[in-house]
Amino acid sequence: MTSRTDCNSSSSMEDTASSTMGDLTHSAALIQNAELSLSDDAEAATKQNEREALYLHNSCLPVNRLPPELLLELFLGYVRDPYKSSRVPWARLRGVCLHWSQFALSTPILWRRIDVYASSRWLALCLQNARETTMDVMFHARELPAADLCLLLPHTHRLRSLSFRTHISPEWMPTLLEILGGDLTALENLHYFPPPSEHHNLSHHLALTHSRTPLLHTLDLVGTRAPSDMALLSRLRKLSLSACSTDLTASDFLSALASNARLEVLELSHFLDNLSGRFNAPPSLREEGIALPRLRRLCLSDHSPHLTSVFLSLLRTPPTLNLNLSGDLGETEPDQIVSPIVWLLPPPSVRLSALPILASPTVTSITARLYQWFYEVHTDSLGSEKGSVSLEVLSANVNSWYTWLGQGIADVLDAFGSAQEVTSLTIYGDQASHSLTDWENVLRTFPKLEHISMVGTIGNSELWTVLQAGLDDDNDINGDNAERSSSVPYPRLKRIVYNGGVDATHAVCTDVLHCLRKRAERGCRLSSLELGFVHRSVSYEQMKAIYVPQFEAVVDWFAYLG
Repeated sequence: MTSRTDCNSSSSMEDTASSTMGDLTHSAALIQNAELSLSDDAEAATKQNEREALYLHNSCLPVNRLPPELLLELFLGYVRDPYKSSRVPWARLRGVCLHWSQFALSTPILWRRIDVYASSRWLALCLQNARETTMDVMFHARELPAADLCLLLPHTHRLRSLSFRTHISPEWMPTLLEILGGDLTALENLHYFPPPSEHHNLSHHLALTHSRTPLLHTLDLVGTRAPSDMALLSRLRKLSLSACSTDLTASDFLSALASNARLEVLELSHFLDNLSGRFNAPPSLREEGIALPRLRRLCLSDHSPHLTSVFLSLLRTPPTLNLNLSGDLGETEPDQIVSPIVWLLPPPSVRLSALPILASPTVTSITARLYQWFYEVHTDSLGSEKGSVSLEVLSANVNSWYTWLGQGIADVLDAFGSAQEVTSLTIYGDQASHSLTDWENVLRTFPKLEHISMVGTIGNSELWTVLQAGLDDDNDINGDNAERSSSVPYPRLKRIVYNGGVDATHAVCTDVLHCLRKRAERGCRLSSLELGFVHRSVSYEQMKAIYVPQFEAVVDWFAYLG
Protein backbone atom coordinates (compact mmCIF):
# COMPACT_ATOMS: atom_id res chain seq x y z
CA MET A 1 0.00 0.00 0.00
CA THR A 2 1.44 3.33 -1.07
CA SER A 3 1.85 5.83 1.71
CA ARG A 4 0.65 9.47 1.60
CA THR A 5 4.29 10.51 1.87
CA ASP A 6 5.20 8.73 -1.33
CA CYS A 7 2.31 10.39 -3.18
CA ASN A 8 3.33 13.84 -2.05
CA SER A 9 6.94 13.19 -3.05
CA SER A 10 5.89 12.04 -6.52
CA SER A 11 3.71 15.10 -7.05
CA SER A 12 6.52 17.41 -5.95
CA MET A 13 8.91 15.82 -8.41
CA GLU A 14 6.43 16.21 -11.25
CA ASP A 15 5.95 19.91 -10.41
CA THR A 16 9.71 20.40 -10.31
CA ALA A 17 10.15 18.66 -13.66
CA SER A 18 7.38 20.73 -15.22
CA SER A 19 8.91 23.95 -13.90
CA THR A 20 12.30 22.92 -15.17
CA MET A 21 10.93 22.16 -18.61
CA GLY A 22 9.23 25.56 -18.72
CA ASP A 23 12.44 27.27 -17.74
CA LEU A 24 14.32 25.35 -20.40
CA THR A 25 11.72 26.27 -23.05
CA HIS A 26 11.89 29.94 -22.02
CA SER A 27 15.66 29.85 -22.06
CA ALA A 28 15.64 28.25 -25.51
CA ALA A 29 13.28 30.96 -26.75
CA LEU A 30 15.55 33.64 -25.27
CA ILE A 31 18.57 32.04 -26.87
CA GLN A 32 16.74 31.84 -30.22
CA ASN A 33 15.64 35.47 -29.98
CA ALA A 34 19.14 36.46 -29.08
CA GLU A 35 20.49 34.59 -32.04
CA LEU A 36 17.91 36.22 -34.32
CA SER A 37 18.71 39.61 -32.85
CA LEU A 38 22.38 39.00 -33.37
CA SER A 39 21.60 37.92 -36.92
CA ASP A 40 19.52 41.09 -37.55
CA ASP A 41 22.18 43.24 -35.98
CA ALA A 42 24.81 41.54 -38.06
CA GLU A 43 22.74 42.03 -41.22
CA ALA A 44 22.07 45.66 -40.34
CA ALA A 45 25.74 46.13 -39.55
CA THR A 46 26.64 44.50 -42.84
CA LYS A 47 24.29 46.76 -44.76
CA GLN A 48 25.62 49.78 -42.92
CA ASN A 49 29.16 48.72 -43.78
CA GLU A 50 28.13 48.28 -47.40
CA ARG A 51 26.57 51.75 -47.44
CA GLU A 52 29.69 53.24 -45.92
CA ALA A 53 31.83 51.39 -48.41
CA LEU A 54 29.70 52.61 -51.29
CA TYR A 55 29.79 56.14 -49.91
CA LEU A 56 33.57 56.00 -49.65
CA HIS A 57 33.76 54.56 -53.15
CA ASN A 58 31.46 57.25 -54.58
CA SER A 59 33.31 59.98 -52.75
CA CYS A 60 36.48 58.93 -54.56
CA LEU A 61 34.91 59.15 -58.01
CA PRO A 62 36.15 62.15 -60.02
CA VAL A 63 32.65 63.56 -60.50
CA ASN A 64 32.12 63.65 -56.73
CA ARG A 65 35.45 65.31 -56.11
CA LEU A 66 34.44 68.31 -58.17
CA PRO A 67 34.52 71.64 -56.38
CA PRO A 68 31.01 72.72 -55.28
CA GLU A 69 31.04 75.50 -57.89
CA LEU A 70 31.46 73.02 -60.76
CA LEU A 71 28.89 70.59 -59.36
CA LEU A 72 26.45 73.49 -59.12
CA GLU A 73 27.04 74.28 -62.80
CA LEU A 74 26.26 70.64 -63.62
CA PHE A 75 22.95 70.89 -61.76
CA LEU A 76 22.08 74.24 -63.32
CA GLY A 77 22.93 72.97 -66.80
CA TYR A 78 20.50 70.11 -66.26
CA VAL A 79 17.85 72.63 -65.19
CA ARG A 80 18.40 74.78 -68.27
CA ASP A 81 17.97 71.84 -70.67
CA PRO A 82 14.85 72.79 -72.73
CA TYR A 83 13.92 69.13 -73.14
CA LYS A 84 13.44 68.63 -69.40
CA SER A 85 9.68 69.03 -68.84
CA SER A 86 9.64 68.23 -65.11
CA ARG A 87 8.65 71.03 -62.75
CA VAL A 88 11.85 70.38 -60.75
CA PRO A 89 14.19 68.74 -63.29
CA TRP A 90 17.19 68.64 -60.97
CA ALA A 91 15.21 66.59 -58.39
CA ARG A 92 16.08 63.41 -60.33
CA LEU A 93 19.76 64.13 -59.73
CA ARG A 94 19.19 63.72 -55.99
CA GLY A 95 18.76 59.98 -56.56
CA VAL A 96 22.22 59.54 -58.01
CA CYS A 97 23.93 59.26 -54.64
CA LEU A 98 23.83 60.54 -51.06
CA HIS A 99 26.46 63.18 -51.77
CA TRP A 100 24.40 64.69 -54.58
CA SER A 101 21.23 64.55 -52.50
CA GLN A 102 22.91 66.36 -49.61
CA PHE A 103 24.38 68.88 -52.04
CA ALA A 104 20.94 69.66 -53.52
CA LEU A 105 19.31 70.05 -50.12
CA SER A 106 22.06 72.38 -48.91
CA THR A 107 22.27 74.60 -52.03
CA PRO A 108 19.73 77.46 -51.77
CA ILE A 109 20.07 78.61 -55.38
CA LEU A 110 18.58 75.32 -56.61
CA TRP A 111 15.36 76.19 -54.76
CA ARG A 112 15.17 79.66 -56.26
CA ARG A 113 12.58 78.84 -58.92
CA ILE A 114 9.23 78.06 -57.32
CA ASP A 115 6.38 76.81 -59.53
CA VAL A 116 3.15 77.04 -57.55
CA TYR A 117 0.18 74.87 -58.44
CA ALA A 118 -2.72 73.84 -56.18
CA SER A 119 -0.71 72.88 -53.08
CA SER A 120 1.23 75.15 -50.75
CA ARG A 121 3.52 72.36 -49.46
CA TRP A 122 6.03 72.82 -52.27
CA LEU A 123 5.91 76.61 -51.84
CA ALA A 124 6.67 76.28 -48.11
CA LEU A 125 9.50 73.79 -48.73
CA CYS A 126 11.16 76.01 -51.34
CA LEU A 127 10.85 79.12 -49.18
CA GLN A 128 12.60 77.22 -46.40
CA ASN A 129 15.39 75.68 -48.48
CA ALA A 130 16.08 78.81 -50.54
CA ARG A 131 17.06 80.52 -47.28
CA GLU A 132 18.05 84.09 -48.07
CA THR A 133 18.60 83.79 -51.82
CA THR A 134 16.33 85.71 -54.20
CA MET A 135 13.42 83.80 -55.72
CA ASP A 136 11.49 83.45 -58.97
CA VAL A 137 7.86 82.59 -58.13
CA MET A 138 5.46 81.52 -60.87
CA PHE A 139 1.79 80.71 -60.31
CA HIS A 140 0.30 78.17 -62.71
CA ALA A 141 -3.15 77.57 -61.21
CA ARG A 142 -5.86 79.46 -59.36
CA GLU A 143 -6.71 76.62 -56.95
CA LEU A 144 -4.20 77.66 -54.29
CA PRO A 145 -6.15 78.80 -51.19
CA ALA A 146 -5.89 82.53 -50.65
CA ALA A 147 -4.70 81.99 -47.08
CA ASP A 148 -1.65 80.08 -48.35
CA LEU A 149 -0.57 83.10 -50.39
CA CYS A 150 0.32 84.73 -47.06
CA LEU A 151 3.39 82.46 -46.98
CA LEU A 152 5.06 84.97 -49.32
CA LEU A 153 4.49 88.02 -47.13
CA PRO A 154 7.66 87.63 -45.00
CA HIS A 155 9.72 87.07 -48.16
CA THR A 156 8.77 90.00 -50.44
CA HIS A 157 12.29 91.42 -50.10
CA ARG A 158 13.59 88.21 -51.74
CA LEU A 159 11.27 88.24 -54.77
CA ARG A 160 13.35 88.50 -57.92
CA SER A 161 10.55 87.49 -60.31
CA LEU A 162 6.80 87.23 -59.79
CA SER A 163 4.60 85.99 -62.60
CA PHE A 164 1.16 84.52 -63.22
CA ARG A 165 0.43 82.07 -66.03
CA THR A 166 -3.31 82.33 -65.48
CA HIS A 167 -5.90 84.84 -64.28
CA ILE A 168 -5.38 85.72 -60.65
CA SER A 169 -8.09 84.38 -58.36
CA PRO A 170 -10.32 87.24 -57.06
CA GLU A 171 -9.82 85.88 -53.53
CA TRP A 172 -6.08 86.52 -53.84
CA MET A 173 -6.37 90.24 -54.45
CA PRO A 174 -6.15 91.59 -50.86
CA THR A 175 -3.06 89.50 -50.06
CA LEU A 176 -1.51 90.06 -53.48
CA LEU A 177 -1.86 93.82 -53.21
CA GLU A 178 -0.21 93.58 -49.79
CA ILE A 179 2.67 91.61 -51.34
CA LEU A 180 3.07 94.14 -54.16
CA GLY A 181 2.95 96.91 -51.59
CA GLY A 182 5.81 95.37 -49.60
CA ASP A 183 9.58 95.55 -49.91
CA LEU A 184 10.30 94.82 -53.60
CA THR A 185 13.87 96.05 -53.74
CA ALA A 186 15.04 92.78 -55.35
CA LEU A 187 12.23 92.54 -57.94
CA GLU A 188 13.48 92.40 -61.53
CA ASN A 189 10.54 90.83 -63.40
CA LEU A 190 6.79 91.28 -62.90
CA HIS A 191 4.16 89.54 -65.04
CA TYR A 192 0.74 90.51 -63.72
CA PHE A 193 -2.46 88.89 -65.01
CA PRO A 194 -5.44 90.11 -62.92
CA PRO A 195 -8.82 88.44 -62.48
CA PRO A 196 -11.38 88.75 -65.30
CA SER A 197 -12.79 92.27 -65.55
CA GLU A 198 -16.07 91.34 -63.83
CA HIS A 199 -14.07 90.62 -60.64
CA HIS A 200 -11.54 93.37 -61.00
CA ASN A 201 -11.35 97.15 -60.98
CA LEU A 202 -9.20 98.09 -63.97
CA SER A 203 -8.37 101.44 -62.38
CA HIS A 204 -6.59 100.02 -59.33
CA HIS A 205 -2.99 101.13 -59.11
CA LEU A 206 -0.07 98.81 -58.30
CA ALA A 207 1.92 101.82 -57.08
CA LEU A 208 5.04 100.71 -58.91
CA THR A 209 7.79 103.30 -58.72
CA HIS A 210 11.51 103.30 -59.36
CA SER A 211 12.27 103.98 -55.69
CA ARG A 212 10.26 100.91 -54.59
CA THR A 213 11.50 98.65 -57.42
CA PRO A 214 14.98 99.95 -58.30
CA LEU A 215 16.01 96.72 -60.11
CA LEU A 216 12.82 96.20 -62.15
CA HIS A 217 13.65 95.77 -65.84
CA THR A 218 10.82 93.57 -67.20
CA LEU A 219 7.20 94.68 -66.77
CA ASP A 220 4.30 92.76 -68.31
CA LEU A 221 0.84 94.01 -67.31
CA VAL A 222 -2.60 92.98 -68.51
CA GLY A 223 -5.86 94.77 -67.72
CA THR A 224 -4.62 97.00 -64.92
CA ARG A 225 -3.35 100.54 -64.50
CA ALA A 226 0.00 101.25 -66.12
CA PRO A 227 2.63 102.94 -63.93
CA SER A 228 3.17 106.62 -64.49
CA ASP A 229 6.57 106.95 -62.81
CA MET A 230 8.85 108.30 -65.53
CA ALA A 231 12.04 107.11 -63.79
CA LEU A 232 10.67 103.56 -63.78
CA LEU A 233 9.59 103.63 -67.44
CA SER A 234 12.91 105.06 -68.58
CA ARG A 235 14.91 102.13 -67.11
CA LEU A 236 12.93 99.13 -68.37
CA ARG A 237 14.37 96.64 -70.85
CA LYS A 238 10.97 95.10 -71.63
CA LEU A 239 7.60 96.86 -71.45
CA SER A 240 4.42 94.98 -72.30
CA LEU A 241 1.05 96.62 -71.72
CA SER A 242 -2.24 95.05 -72.79
CA ALA A 243 -5.63 96.73 -72.25
CA CYS A 244 -4.15 98.90 -69.50
CA SER A 245 -5.61 102.21 -68.40
CA THR A 246 -3.18 105.05 -67.73
CA ASP A 247 -2.79 108.55 -66.32
CA LEU A 248 -0.08 109.32 -68.88
CA THR A 249 -0.50 111.64 -71.82
CA ALA A 250 0.82 110.71 -75.25
CA SER A 251 3.62 113.26 -74.80
CA ASP A 252 4.56 111.78 -71.41
CA PHE A 253 4.80 108.29 -72.88
CA LEU A 254 6.91 109.47 -75.79
CA SER A 255 9.22 111.34 -73.40
CA ALA A 256 9.65 108.16 -71.34
CA LEU A 257 10.61 106.23 -74.49
CA ALA A 258 12.97 108.99 -75.58
CA SER A 259 14.82 108.80 -72.25
CA ASN A 260 15.12 105.00 -72.34
CA ALA A 261 18.26 103.85 -74.15
CA ARG A 262 17.96 100.32 -72.67
CA LEU A 263 14.59 99.24 -74.08
CA GLU A 264 14.80 95.93 -75.97
CA VAL A 265 11.16 94.80 -76.18
CA LEU A 266 8.07 96.99 -76.55
CA GLU A 267 4.67 95.29 -76.78
CA LEU A 268 1.53 97.44 -76.74
CA SER A 269 -1.98 96.09 -77.23
CA HIS A 270 -5.08 98.26 -76.96
CA PHE A 271 -3.05 100.87 -75.08
CA LEU A 272 -2.18 103.81 -77.33
CA ASP A 273 -5.85 104.80 -77.51
CA ASN A 274 -5.88 105.27 -73.72
CA LEU A 275 -3.17 107.93 -73.78
CA SER A 276 -4.62 111.41 -73.64
CA GLY A 277 -3.54 114.20 -75.97
CA ARG A 278 -1.89 114.08 -79.37
CA PHE A 279 1.17 112.11 -80.40
CA ASN A 280 3.88 114.70 -80.81
CA ALA A 281 7.54 113.97 -80.27
CA PRO A 282 9.38 116.16 -77.74
CA PRO A 283 10.45 119.42 -79.47
CA SER A 284 14.12 118.47 -79.34
CA LEU A 285 13.41 115.20 -81.18
CA ARG A 286 10.89 116.23 -83.81
CA GLU A 287 13.47 116.24 -86.57
CA GLU A 288 15.47 113.10 -85.77
CA GLY A 289 12.71 111.14 -84.00
CA ILE A 290 12.87 108.96 -80.87
CA ALA A 291 15.87 106.63 -81.13
CA LEU A 292 15.52 103.15 -79.61
CA PRO A 293 18.96 101.73 -80.44
CA ARG A 294 18.62 98.41 -78.56
CA LEU A 295 15.07 97.56 -79.55
CA ARG A 296 14.85 93.93 -80.72
CA ARG A 297 11.09 93.41 -80.81
CA LEU A 298 8.24 95.84 -81.43
CA CYS A 299 4.66 94.55 -81.33
CA LEU A 300 1.61 96.79 -81.77
CA SER A 301 -1.90 95.29 -81.89
CA ASP A 302 -5.54 96.20 -81.42
CA HIS A 303 -5.09 99.82 -82.44
CA SER A 304 -6.49 101.60 -85.44
CA PRO A 305 -4.09 101.44 -88.41
CA HIS A 306 -3.92 105.24 -88.48
CA LEU A 307 -2.83 105.49 -84.83
CA THR A 308 -0.26 102.74 -85.37
CA SER A 309 1.13 104.65 -88.34
CA VAL A 310 1.36 107.94 -86.43
CA PHE A 311 3.11 106.30 -83.46
CA LEU A 312 5.62 104.47 -85.67
CA SER A 313 6.46 107.62 -87.61
CA LEU A 314 7.94 109.12 -84.42
CA LEU A 315 10.31 106.22 -83.72
CA ARG A 316 13.75 105.36 -85.07
CA THR A 317 14.41 101.63 -84.78
CA PRO A 318 17.39 99.36 -85.63
CA PRO A 319 17.54 97.49 -88.97
CA THR A 320 17.52 94.15 -87.09
CA LEU A 321 14.10 94.73 -85.52
CA ASN A 322 11.50 91.97 -85.19
CA LEU A 323 8.36 93.93 -86.10
CA ASN A 324 4.83 92.69 -85.55
CA LEU A 325 1.92 94.99 -86.45
CA SER A 326 -1.77 94.14 -86.32
CA GLY A 327 -4.71 96.45 -87.02
CA ASP A 328 -8.47 96.16 -87.19
CA LEU A 329 -10.38 98.30 -89.67
CA GLY A 330 -13.67 97.56 -87.92
CA GLU A 331 -16.68 98.73 -89.90
CA THR A 332 -14.67 100.94 -92.26
CA GLU A 333 -16.27 100.81 -95.70
CA PRO A 334 -14.17 99.16 -98.41
CA ASP A 335 -14.19 102.25 -100.63
CA GLN A 336 -12.49 104.19 -97.80
CA ILE A 337 -9.60 101.73 -97.60
CA VAL A 338 -7.05 102.58 -100.23
CA SER A 339 -4.08 100.45 -99.08
CA PRO A 340 -4.92 98.14 -96.14
CA ILE A 341 -1.37 96.97 -95.40
CA VAL A 342 0.44 100.24 -96.06
CA TRP A 343 -2.06 102.02 -93.78
CA LEU A 344 -0.25 100.44 -90.80
CA LEU A 345 3.13 101.86 -91.81
CA PRO A 346 4.59 105.34 -91.39
CA PRO A 347 4.23 107.77 -94.31
CA PRO A 348 6.71 107.22 -97.17
CA SER A 349 8.72 110.31 -96.23
CA VAL A 350 9.86 108.77 -92.91
CA ARG A 351 9.06 105.09 -93.41
CA LEU A 352 12.58 103.77 -93.91
CA SER A 353 14.00 106.07 -91.24
CA ALA A 354 11.50 104.72 -88.73
CA LEU A 355 11.58 101.08 -89.90
CA PRO A 356 14.80 100.31 -91.81
CA ILE A 357 14.00 96.58 -91.49
CA LEU A 358 11.61 97.08 -94.44
CA ALA A 359 14.62 97.64 -96.69
CA SER A 360 17.08 95.38 -94.92
CA PRO A 361 19.28 93.21 -97.16
CA THR A 362 18.65 90.35 -94.71
CA VAL A 363 15.00 90.13 -95.78
CA THR A 364 15.05 87.32 -98.34
CA SER A 365 11.53 85.83 -98.32
CA ILE A 366 8.03 87.34 -98.29
CA THR A 367 4.78 85.47 -97.73
CA ALA A 368 1.43 87.21 -98.24
CA ARG A 369 -2.03 85.89 -97.37
CA LEU A 370 -4.55 88.06 -99.17
CA TYR A 371 -8.10 86.99 -98.40
CA GLN A 372 -11.48 88.71 -98.62
CA TRP A 373 -11.41 90.03 -95.03
CA PHE A 374 -7.87 89.36 -93.87
CA TYR A 375 -4.48 90.55 -95.14
CA GLU A 376 -1.25 89.24 -93.66
CA VAL A 377 2.33 89.67 -94.83
CA HIS A 378 5.42 88.32 -93.11
CA THR A 379 9.07 88.02 -94.01
CA ASP A 380 11.82 85.53 -93.35
CA SER A 381 15.39 86.68 -92.95
CA LEU A 382 18.77 85.02 -93.02
CA GLY A 383 18.37 84.44 -89.27
CA SER A 384 16.07 85.46 -86.43
CA GLU A 385 18.75 87.76 -85.09
CA LYS A 386 18.62 89.62 -88.40
CA GLY A 387 15.04 90.83 -87.89
CA SER A 388 11.65 90.05 -89.41
CA VAL A 389 8.34 91.72 -90.27
CA SER A 390 4.74 90.59 -89.76
CA LEU A 391 1.83 92.80 -90.84
CA GLU A 392 -1.82 91.90 -90.34
CA VAL A 393 -5.05 93.77 -91.12
CA LEU A 394 -8.59 92.58 -90.37
CA SER A 395 -11.91 93.90 -91.64
CA ALA A 396 -15.38 93.29 -90.22
CA ASN A 397 -16.74 93.38 -93.78
CA VAL A 398 -16.26 89.84 -95.15
CA ASN A 399 -16.26 91.00 -98.76
CA SER A 400 -14.08 94.07 -98.21
CA TRP A 401 -11.40 93.08 -100.73
CA TYR A 402 -12.96 90.36 -102.83
CA THR A 403 -11.53 91.78 -106.05
CA TRP A 404 -8.44 93.28 -104.51
CA LEU A 405 -5.67 90.78 -105.09
CA GLY A 406 -4.01 93.36 -107.32
CA GLN A 407 -4.22 95.93 -104.51
CA GLY A 408 -2.76 93.43 -102.05
CA ILE A 409 0.17 92.80 -104.37
CA ALA A 410 0.63 96.54 -104.78
CA ASP A 411 0.70 96.94 -100.99
CA VAL A 412 3.42 94.30 -100.70
CA LEU A 413 5.51 96.11 -103.28
CA ASP A 414 4.88 99.47 -101.60
CA ALA A 415 5.93 98.13 -98.19
CA PHE A 416 8.96 96.09 -99.26
CA GLY A 417 9.96 97.64 -102.56
CA SER A 418 13.31 98.72 -101.17
CA ALA A 419 14.29 95.20 -100.03
CA GLN A 420 16.50 94.29 -102.95
CA GLU A 421 17.66 90.87 -101.73
CA VAL A 422 14.24 89.18 -101.84
CA THR A 423 14.57 85.79 -103.55
CA SER A 424 11.25 84.16 -102.60
CA LEU A 425 7.64 85.37 -102.87
CA THR A 426 4.59 83.34 -101.84
CA ILE A 427 1.01 84.57 -102.27
CA TYR A 428 -2.06 82.82 -100.85
CA GLY A 429 -5.51 84.18 -101.61
CA ASP A 430 -9.10 83.66 -102.59
CA GLN A 431 -9.41 86.80 -104.69
CA ALA A 432 -9.42 87.79 -108.32
CA SER A 433 -8.47 90.88 -110.29
CA HIS A 434 -4.73 90.61 -110.69
CA SER A 435 -3.34 91.73 -114.02
CA LEU A 436 -0.38 91.45 -116.33
CA THR A 437 0.88 94.74 -114.94
CA ASP A 438 0.77 93.41 -111.37
CA TRP A 439 3.18 90.60 -112.23
CA GLU A 440 5.39 92.87 -114.30
CA ASN A 441 5.68 95.13 -111.23
CA VAL A 442 6.45 92.17 -108.95
CA LEU A 443 9.29 90.89 -111.10
CA ARG A 444 10.62 94.35 -111.75
CA THR A 445 10.61 95.25 -108.05
CA PHE A 446 12.27 92.02 -106.96
CA PRO A 447 14.74 91.25 -109.79
CA LYS A 448 16.54 88.57 -107.74
CA LEU A 449 13.48 86.35 -107.32
CA GLU A 450 14.30 82.65 -107.56
CA HIS A 451 11.05 81.21 -106.20
CA ILE A 452 7.41 82.23 -106.80
CA SER A 453 4.42 80.48 -105.22
CA MET A 454 0.83 81.39 -106.00
CA VAL A 455 -1.68 79.28 -104.09
CA GLY A 456 -5.47 79.40 -104.04
CA THR A 457 -5.82 82.59 -106.05
CA ILE A 458 -8.50 83.08 -108.66
CA GLY A 459 -7.40 84.33 -112.01
CA ASN A 460 -5.70 83.39 -115.26
CA SER A 461 -2.20 82.82 -116.56
CA GLU A 462 -0.78 86.36 -116.67
CA LEU A 463 2.39 85.25 -114.88
CA TRP A 464 3.39 83.01 -117.79
CA THR A 465 2.80 85.82 -120.26
CA VAL A 466 5.29 87.98 -118.37
CA LEU A 467 7.84 85.17 -118.16
CA GLN A 468 7.86 84.52 -121.91
CA ALA A 469 7.94 88.17 -123.01
CA GLY A 470 10.32 88.51 -125.98
CA LEU A 471 11.14 84.80 -126.13
CA ASP A 472 9.46 84.25 -129.49
CA ASP A 473 12.30 86.11 -131.21
CA ASP A 474 14.67 83.31 -132.33
CA ASN A 475 17.45 85.61 -133.53
CA ASP A 476 19.49 85.19 -130.37
CA ILE A 477 18.97 81.48 -129.79
CA ASN A 478 22.31 80.51 -131.34
CA GLY A 479 24.50 82.56 -128.99
CA ASP A 480 26.41 81.17 -126.02
CA ASN A 481 24.66 80.44 -122.75
CA ALA A 482 25.45 83.81 -121.21
CA GLU A 483 24.08 85.70 -124.20
CA ARG A 484 20.98 83.52 -124.44
CA SER A 485 20.15 83.76 -120.72
CA SER A 486 20.65 87.54 -120.72
CA SER A 487 17.74 87.84 -123.16
CA VAL A 488 15.41 85.86 -120.89
CA PRO A 489 13.20 87.93 -118.60
CA TYR A 490 14.01 87.30 -114.92
CA PRO A 491 16.64 84.61 -115.57
CA ARG A 492 17.23 83.88 -111.85
CA LEU A 493 13.81 82.24 -111.49
CA LYS A 494 14.30 78.54 -110.67
CA ARG A 495 11.20 77.34 -108.86
CA ILE A 496 7.47 78.02 -109.40
CA VAL A 497 4.44 76.74 -107.50
CA TYR A 498 1.21 77.66 -109.32
CA ASN A 499 -1.83 76.08 -107.69
CA GLY A 500 -4.89 78.23 -108.16
CA GLY A 501 -8.26 78.68 -109.77
CA VAL A 502 -7.08 78.67 -113.38
CA ASP A 503 -9.11 76.42 -115.69
CA ALA A 504 -6.92 73.81 -117.38
CA THR A 505 -7.85 74.62 -120.96
CA HIS A 506 -5.78 73.34 -123.86
CA ALA A 507 -4.79 76.94 -124.61
CA VAL A 508 -3.50 77.58 -121.06
CA CYS A 509 -1.52 74.33 -120.97
CA THR A 510 -0.05 75.07 -124.40
CA ASP A 511 0.94 78.62 -123.38
CA VAL A 512 2.64 77.46 -120.18
CA LEU A 513 4.53 74.74 -122.03
CA HIS A 514 5.60 77.19 -124.71
CA CYS A 515 6.95 79.57 -122.05
CA LEU A 516 8.88 76.85 -120.25
CA ARG A 517 10.28 75.37 -123.45
CA LYS A 518 11.53 78.75 -124.69
CA ARG A 519 13.18 79.51 -121.34
CA ALA A 520 14.85 76.08 -121.31
CA GLU A 521 16.19 76.60 -124.84
CA ARG A 522 17.91 79.78 -123.61
CA GLY A 523 19.58 78.12 -120.63
CA CYS A 524 17.00 79.10 -117.99
CA ARG A 525 15.37 75.75 -117.39
CA LEU A 526 13.30 75.59 -114.19
CA SER A 527 14.66 73.28 -111.50
CA SER A 528 11.20 72.74 -109.97
CA LEU A 529 7.59 73.23 -111.08
CA GLU A 530 4.39 72.39 -109.20
CA LEU A 531 1.12 72.96 -111.06
CA GLY A 532 -2.50 72.71 -110.04
CA PHE A 533 -5.50 73.58 -112.24
CA VAL A 534 -9.28 73.47 -112.09
CA HIS A 535 -10.61 70.75 -114.40
CA ARG A 536 -13.55 72.11 -116.30
CA SER A 537 -12.30 72.03 -119.89
CA VAL A 538 -9.57 69.38 -119.65
CA SER A 539 -10.17 66.40 -117.36
CA TYR A 540 -7.65 65.21 -114.81
CA GLU A 541 -7.10 62.03 -116.80
CA GLN A 542 -6.44 64.01 -120.01
CA MET A 543 -4.04 66.25 -118.11
CA LYS A 544 -2.07 63.28 -116.80
CA ALA A 545 -2.02 61.51 -120.16
CA ILE A 546 -1.35 64.42 -122.54
CA TYR A 547 0.38 67.27 -120.72
CA VAL A 548 2.20 65.89 -117.67
CA PRO A 549 4.83 64.05 -119.83
CA GLN A 550 5.44 67.27 -121.76
CA PHE A 551 5.94 69.28 -118.56
CA GLU A 552 8.34 66.65 -117.26
CA ALA A 553 10.40 67.08 -120.41
CA VAL A 554 10.98 70.84 -120.01
CA VAL A 555 11.76 71.13 -116.27
CA ASP A 556 14.12 69.26 -113.96
CA TRP A 557 11.43 68.21 -111.49
CA PHE A 558 7.66 68.36 -111.97
CA ALA A 559 4.67 67.60 -109.73
CA TYR A 560 1.06 67.87 -110.80
CA LEU A 561 -1.13 68.92 -107.87
CA GLY A 562 -4.46 68.23 -109.59
